[in-house]
Amino acid sequence: MINIQRSEAPKHKFKYNDVDIKDKIRNDFFELCYICEEYVPVDFQIDHFFPKNNFPELENDWNNLFFCCPKCNEERPRDINTAGKEVLNNCKDDVEKKIGLKFEKIKTGTRIQITPNAKDIKTKNTVKLLNRIYNGIGAPDKNKRSHIYRREAIEKKIVEFEVSLEKYRKNEDLFEDIIKDRLSKKPTTGNNMYVSFKRQIIREKFPVLEKYFD
Repeated sequence: MINIQRSEAPKHKFKYNDVDIKDKIRNDFFELCYICEEYVPVDFQIDHFFPKNNFPELENDWNNLFFCCPKCNEERPRDINTAGKEVLNNCKDDVEKKIGLKFEKIKTGTRIQITPNAKDIKTKNTVKLLNRIYNGIGAPDKNKRSHIYRREAIEKKIVEFEVSLEKYRKNEDLFEDIIKDRLSKKPTTGNNMYVSFKRQIIREKFPVLEKYFD
């Protein structure tokens, strides 16, 4: 998950599915799903952080509208952010500091290691949500393979990034701009997908490059 600085709320009256509102949210979230970080330039959905069925008064509240991929919008629990089940808010909480995400290969395949760096209930609930999305823990049977496909996509991006890092090791001047691009949240043909995973690698191996975190 990545931190998001939401723009000011529109001054005019609006509905959450208005075209201009959807475009504004898409830009705010860098076209990245707020849960899984998939790059979704088209066919994205607007998710209600506090479910509109439980909080109808927030259906068109600017601060309750989040950019989401169709898969996460379907797979996340329906009772998310109801009493006792609140998760971290990308626009208010420092999610990049509170949650660590790392792709791992294990004997039985792959998994996403999700590390809580805080002990509050929102962080714990967020770890549970991400385990459902990335590792299939607690996911409905109909979604049981979705997390596998998602990890395959993450692995592809991580391999591409590590190749770029190896080139950077050999020639920093030539490949510094490429690394900078891969670490940015700004969309450049999908290079910003799963940026928090790449930043975790940088924190562990190349902290000097943290200066490129935006």
